[in-house]
Amino acid sequence: MKTEIKDFKMNPQLRELMKNYYGVTYEMSATDVDLISEYQWLCKNNELHLLFECERLAFSWNGPGDLSRI
Repeated sequence: MKTEIKDFKMNPQLRELMKNYYGVTYEMSATDVDLISEYQWLCKNNELHLLFECERLAFSWNGPGDLSRI
């Protein structure tokens, strides 16, 4: 059975993941309606892994001048 998300009241961590993903992907902020629509699209297209890839990349970069990965 598939559970559909209608809001982020029960999962604020998912909201933060979606907010970060949306900001990086579209370079703009989003309303909760936008975030839910995007989450549903990611689910439908089997692309939820992108949320975690975005989060991993965000935490692996320390900002301008970060040469730790070179």
